[in-house]
Amino acid sequence: PAGIRDMYEHQVMKEFKNIARLCESRLWQVSASITAPAVGSEATANASYPLMAGFRGFGITTASSASGGVTTADICTLSQTLFENGAEPDSLWFAPAQKRQFVNATVSSGSGNVRNIAATDQRLVANIDVFETPFNQMYAVITDRFIPASAYSSSGAYYIGDRSMAKIAFFRPPQHKPMGKSGDHTRGIVLMECTLQLDHPSSWACMSGVTNG
Repeated sequence: PAGIRDMYEHQVMKEFKNIARLCESRLWQVSASITAPAVGSEATANASYPLMAGFRGFGITTASSASGGVTTADICTLSQTLFENGAEPDSLWFAPAQKRQFVNATVSSGSGNVRNIAATDQRLVANIDVFETPFNQMYAVITDRFIPASAYSSSGAYYIGDRSMAKIAFFRPPQHKPMGKSGDHTRGIVLMECTLQLDHPSSWACMSGVTNG
């Protein structure tokens, strides 16, 4: 096809990106029993094969939002629990809709926290990339499109955690294996087998019951 020099290599690279996306989305699943997206024989296999557990599958500290939305009061309460447990969190993770709530709660015009620091550039910055708690915890504020969020249920959540305590451990690193020709086309398979390695469940926490708002 026009613009693609090698269609087979193009499809292999697309599949590498796809399995990386599935791995990332799996980290934020509400329950360890929820299967990853699959069809056909893969969907059937999910019933008996091991599944990758996300953060909530490790029994991390979980609290319920008092308001159903993102508030600095809830964030500080959860941060206090982590502090008392001896954790050293460094990041605050939101779904896109929850990041919007967070920005509205912290830098909205009504709060008086918006500062036009680049007037000569005609720019107005209404964003928070770093958040410091009363317990001297400095959080990088990170948005992840795969964190569940819902406007109609309480399945949404945001997370606070220590990134150095969470890793992806590979049983089989991402790899491509050719499967030979079938008729006039070439077949191949892209494989990856991994799991979340969380060094201690107290290093991460989750605020559940958060809707889009």
